[in-house]
Amino acid sequence: MTYRDTTMSRRMLTIAGLALAVGLVTQVFGFQLAYSQTLSVTVWSADEDPGVDPNWSGWDAVPTARVPLTAQQVTAPMGGGSAPSMNVQTVHSDGDLVVRISWRDATEDTSTAKPELFADAVAIQFPASASSSVPAICMGQADGAVNIWHWRADSQAGVSALPELNDGYVDRYADTSETYYPATASDNPFAAASAVQNLLVGGFGTLTAADDQTVIGEGQYEDNEWAVVLRRSFVAPGAEHPQFDVGQEIDVALAVWNGSEDERDGIKSVSQFVRFSITDSSVPAPVASDAGVAQASPSAVGYVLVGVFAGAVLVLLLLALIWFGVVVKSIRDSD
Repeated sequence: MTYRDTTMSRRMLTIAGLALAVGLVTQVFGFQLAYSQTLSVTVWSADEDPGVDPNWSGWDAVPTARVPLTAQQVTAPMGGGSAPSMNVQTVHSDGDLVVRISWRDATEDTSTAKPELFADAVAIQFPASASSSVPAICMGQADGAVNIWHWRADSQAGVSALPELNDGYVDRYADTSETYYPATASDNPFAAASAVQNLLVGGFGTLTAADDQTVIGEGQYEDNEWAVVLRRSFVAPGAEHPQFDVGQEIDVALAVWNGSEDERDGIKSVSQFVRFSITDSSVPAPVASDAGVAQASPSAVGYVLVGVFAGAVLVLLLLALIWFGVVVKSIRDSD
């Protein structure tokens, strides 16, 4: 073996040793430096019908899942990401799936009456067939269609009888009859009274309104936070809609738009896949604050164990660095 081969072998051995040390630390202590893991959200059975009320008292007892969000970077126009996370709660009642989504938003954007205005919105994407393979995270694909439930703040607010003006004036303006609102007269789903659109899509550029507008919902804005409830029957209204059943697991994706940040279309905050697990178990009873449960705060023993684990990790890393330094010095001396 030549001198160059010996040097290369030592360097490869050093890299392999460092990788082995890091792998040993992560395996022994269960650490994951970076990973993508599906978040599971239980769909509980509600003893009381929540309707579509974001302030239903029963939501206080339903466990909340915090879902991280990030800017959409899959297709143009990319961007968004003003909402760092959302909270998701799910129940089923009277054969309906009910989802409550809440997120922080400093502004209530409910009008799109001018070209520079955009509305707050939220959406859930389901695979068209709940038992199919997981489709693309944004808008599905040709062989993996998706069903989207899309709530918009401007749709809920409705169209104003008079336009929003800056410095102009109007001496006569149309009334709210269908004569002056052709979209309503032509049954355009976007102009419907519902705040929610039931949409179908099989890839970018194929978004269309479903024939069956069976999804209902309502949103409320209070204390710089939106809370939106979306609801639909377990029974699929058509072939391109998911069927829901107790015992089923279905992967969904979520998205939020912040109108005051000019978010619209593909400019939005999106989640990774979230798994809805539908159970026939009732919403768990809240634990009394005086029950002395362990999760209230870590015990002294817990702090000691955490300290021991942290110390062991540091020792292993220190040994790996010392070994790395010895090998590097040996290589330099041989050079």
